Amino acid sequence: MTTLAGMVGKNGRTPKIGKRPKKDESIRIRVTQSQKAILTAAALKTGGGVSSWLLAVGLKAADDDEVRFRHPAPRRMSRVAS
Repeated sequence: MTTLAGMVGKNGRTPKIGKRPKKDESIRIRVTQSQKAILTAAALKTGGGVSSWLLAVGLKAADDDEVRFRHPAPRRMSRVAS
């Protein structure tokens, strides 16, 4: 059985798969040989490639920063000596 064969709907047709946005932009970074080895090892632990792993980690970090900037921690009031 193929993957799509298991997805046949009630009407006997396979459901349409939504279009994904086209990825036509790229970012290049320079790294040392040891940095590349570290990044590659980390990506392989997740079972993916370096590019997809870096994208996931980068987007998560950007999202975390965005949340931090939108919701800053409350400031502590300093006591004024009288």
